[in-house]
Amino acid sequence: MGENDTERALVDMYTEGIMDMSNVGLAYPFKPDKAQFWSENKEKLGTKYFSVYENILQTTNNGHLVGNKQTMADVLLFESFVHYLHIDKDVLNNYPNLQKFMASQKEIPWVQKFLQPGSNRKPFPDEKYVAMVAEIFFS
Repeated sequence: MGENDTERALVDMYTEGIMDMSNVGLAYPFKPDKAQFWSENKEKLGTKYFSVYENILQTTNNGHLVGNKQTMADVLLFESFVHYLHIDKDVLNNYPNLQKFMASQKEIPWVQKFLQPGSNRKPFPDEKYVAMVAEIFFS
């Protein structure tokens, strides 16, 4: 959560932004025309969010959003981009600092374990899951 009040405030602020950014990715599996939804939102995400985190990583220049060690903001940013990369493997092509960030996070042993098949990580929503959610909430 950060080492001091300033870092904690930054972690909180960045985390809120990441949660807002993630809403498009969370909605994506439930959209009937996924290609259109993605094309309408990809550029907006890049302008409003991806470029902001790209610039933060450029400024800190140490592979972390805040301070000198991994924070909740780093973990949430990583997981959000894991999800976006599932949607579009090229989504980070214009963001070299985010690419480096993702690569460095994947080197952390507990992250490697988290990414392995059979871990407790929740899978990307498939058609069966989407149908089940639609039946529960929309029928």
